[in-house]
Amino acid sequence: MKFHPNKCNLLRVTRRKKPITTSYRIREHQLEEVETAKYLGVILSKDLSWKAHVKMVTCKANHTLSFLQRNVSDCPKSLKELSYKALVRPQVEYCSSIWDPHHKTHVQQIEGIQNRAARFVFNDYSRFSSVSSMKAQLGWENLQARRKTCKVVLLYKVINCLVDLKIELRPSVVHPEKFTQMSCRTVAFQRSFTPDTITLWNSLPTNVTSVVNVDAFRCSASGVLAAAY
Repeated sequence: MKFHPNKCNLLRVTRRKKPITTSYRIREHQLEEVETAKYLGVILSKDLSWKAHVKMVTCKANHTLSFLQRNVSDCPKSLKELSYKALVRPQVEYCSSIWDPHHKTHVQQIEGIQNRAARFVFNDYSRFSSVSSMKAQLGWENLQARRKTCKVVLLYKVINCLVDLKIELRPSVVHPEKFTQMSCRTVAFQRSFTPDTITLWNSLPTNVTSVVNVDAFRCSASGVLAAAY
């Protein structure tokens, strides 16, 4: 496979104050060093922050929601809800099991999309109306809880060999169906997929983790995590 030099960049992932700088070339073309780069639809940053990615997905989702407000605002509530679930929510949940943010600001930015969508469905933009009540009437769980569910479902698939993904997991000596937490020296690693999802998995009751069907597991885990988040 031949890479096009002008379409390649250098992303240096490091937390050092004085990183080792080295230039890289492809066919005599020196690669431009960047602070962020998109990989398979996810924006990676040199400091492993999800700020740039959250900004991208919220901007994209807001544009799509604005399009729906302009074009289907007079449609029945059921159709507006369906349009949100089909066109907007997938944009803020794509690969969310990997980039699930932990900063409160980012969590609120993403949930703001769903809050706006709830007002769109009910056609109620009054500041005196409760958006939480609207989401409860629609049966929408918050997006943070949905992201947590996606993470434990992916781990369930890994454990049961339903996906070709290798993760080092050590069963707990005390609880065989749970896993020993990994030692994390940085917050970035602690909040990454494996350590964070192990914590979520260990918080689930045994009757949930022992379910033998992935759809049944998703349903059971969703109920537990929705109550927690």
